[in-house]
Amino acid sequence: MGVITENGVIGIIHSVSDRFSLVISVLHQKSSISVRLKNEMFLGRMLWSGFDYRKTTIDDIPNHANLNIGDTIISSGNSAIFPDGIIIGKVISFQKIPGDNFYKIQIQFFEDLNRIHYVYVAESLIKDEKELLELNAKDD
Repeated sequence: MGVITENGVIGIIHSVSDRFSLVISVLHQKSSISVRLKNEMFLGRMLWSGFDYRKTTIDDIPNHANLNIGDTIISSGNSAIFPDGIIIGKVISFQKIPGDNFYKIQIQFFEDLNRIHYVYVAESLIKDEKELLELNAKDD
């Protein structure tokens, strides 16, 4: 299940007990979240580079996308963890890598991940149906 605040994505529930849960934060280097540009349907992958808790990087958005400083990055809805449209951050820099077809994008989180006190856990009500469909598609 996804962990969010009113200001954005925080992480993913890893394991639970009767009274507690462990969360893999977006600030974990093994965290990878499917994202997209708010105003376009180009998909990317959010991976924290490990240097600054206020920023992260986005890979895999094609360099023909109309991208601007200040654009909003949101969850893509492509996984059963986060619904489409949960805000994450804004583009603060981007570059085209020579010989590559994708932008290297840096965003600033909307949420101050160093000051989180309360979070919400987002449960997908259609997760089982989606995973069953994907599993059946693999069998074909």
